[in-house]
Amino acid sequence: MTYMPRLCDHKWPATLDTSGADLIKDFFEPALASSDSYSRGVGFFSSAWLRAASKGMATFASRGGFARWVTSPILQQGDWDALMLGEQAKTDEILHAALVRNVQDLEGSLQ
Repeated sequence: MTYMPRLCDHKWPATLDTSGADLIKDFFEPALASSDSYSRGVGFFSSAWLRAASKGMATFASRGGFARWVTSPILQQGDWDALMLGEQAKTDEILHAALVRNVQDLEGSLQ
């Protein structure tokens, strides 16, 4: 079994200056890869952020992570459709299995 560092094992800087730090690489990827839950409140949400953080999110998802967002109800149609598909996967075993395979494929391709 591969050792996965815990969130508290990381040496986090006191601050991350967005003008010089890559927040996805320097914070979100290692934080998500070491977490089992993720809660975030945002005024604006776009799946573009998920694409940017896909490496950390794929590891997070493959480990069974639970994420929740509180966001504006104004979403692009594609993002809304994806959320509804994920909701349907909670009760549809075939859809759930397909989404799990997609996460595994994504994680493999990112490596």
